[in-house]
Amino acid sequence: MAFALSAAASHPITAQDALEGAVSWSSSGELEFRVFQDTVEDTEYEDHRQYFSRALWENEVRLEGSPLRVQINAEAVGEAWSGDESREDADVFLHEAYASYVKGAHAFTVGRQVVTWGRIERSRLDVWNPQSYRWFVLFDKQRRKRAVLMSRYEYIAPRFDLEFVWMPWFEPSQLLYFGSDWALFDHTKKIIREEGYPPAVKSLVNAIEIRADPEREKHALTNSQGGARLRSRAGDIDYALYYLNVAQNLGVLQESTPKGNLVKQFLYLPSAGNLNRLLAAAPAGDDLILRKEHPRMHLIGADAETVWGVSSVRAELAYATKMAYLREDFSYAIHDTLFGACGADYTGSGGLYLNIDFLYRQILGYRELFADEEYTFQVDGTLRKDLWRGSAEFVLDGSFNFSRHDWMINPVVTWKANPSFHVSAGMVFFGGDLTTLFGRFDQKDLVYVRTQYFF
Repeated sequence: MAFALSAAASHPITAQDALEGAVSWSSSGELEFRVFQDTVEDTEYEDHRQYFSRALWENEVRLEGSPLRVQINAEAVGEAWSGDESREDADVFLHEAYASYVKGAHAFTVGRQVVTWGRIERSRLDVWNPQSYRWFVLFDKQRRKRAVLMSRYEYIAPRFDLEFVWMPWFEPSQLLYFGSDWALFDHTKKIIREEGYPPAVKSLVNAIEIRADPEREKHALTNSQGGARLRSRAGDIDYALYYLNVAQNLGVLQESTPKGNLVKQFLYLPSAGNLNRLLAAAPAGDDLILRKEHPRMHLIGADAETVWGVSSVRAELAYATKMAYLREDFSYAIHDTLFGACGADYTGSGGLYLNIDFLYRQILGYRELFADEEYTFQVDGTLRKDLWRGSAEFVLDGSFNFSRHDWMINPVVTWKANPSFHVSAGMVFFGGDLTTLFGRFDQKDLVYVRTQYFF
């Protein structure tokens, strides 16, 4: 919906009339509600039914004849879980709030915003915004992104574009570690606390702490991040060159003492044997404290895209220094890493869309790691098809890792009652070994219903 504030010509123009006549305001939004149902009740500690609601209100304000534009997007989120006990959470926040000034070939943007770089859905160059993994990957990447304070300058020339981004400090991605079906370590603490373990075991596991790095997450200019992108065209090929100096968004756990590696071993692989090994080491104090580390890295990359027949074809290459991993003994390790990707998408008749991306990763200076191979190959894909003359839509998203043999698949059918109201039904399935990304959630398969109202 759009609103225009204009002065009436039937009375003398006042200063207030002039101001109102110079301002235009456009607004839109979305109301969303989802219900997730666990397909199999594997344990009593699972959240068998989960609820998610969201209200988004987007506003754009422009001054007539002015190069200034202001964007303010507010978001409210409600969450509820129903299992052996019920929990609720709610939050209202300013998702995006920024001002843009465009004059000739120059564009400046300052404020809380979302910036997307790269041409691949899982581009390794798209790292400006932290992501929320409170619901793992049940929502797509753009939905998971959290707006952060940054400034952006673009110079748009006839044959090239030059873009600079600067963030005054670092903000990490959101990841739950305990107390949720989508937490990295599931309900481990609760299981130990409520099952028939000896008091010494309960006390030890309850004392495990995962702490943020106060220096890295401090709002200080020493944690500022920046980067540049040059975009141009050679014949029929669009290409870009990148350089970023940023911290790794998703933290990797570093031990405070060598015994901390046994703590991580038990958390990642919670078996009776690993629990006994942890007890035998008699950890205490700092042994039980793990720190979320976000190493600063240089990220250099390039990508390209062109049209080939009826398809769009793209490729990407990136090199990152000092990325964090866990060794086979769970100790913290740093490795330079090379990433590559290529993909294509096709749009056909009848609302048919197909996208496929092949991803490659090589860890340089490789030593045996806990959950990461030296070479990793993965394929991601999306199939979308209109049904019943566009009144419905079928979408199938999936991912398979050839090196780790883990996978996920997400089919969903949406009925578009009208342009403003949609109803969807879908499923999400995960598979793989406990040490793999999707395999950790192998017992979290679910079905869901979603309603959306757009205004």
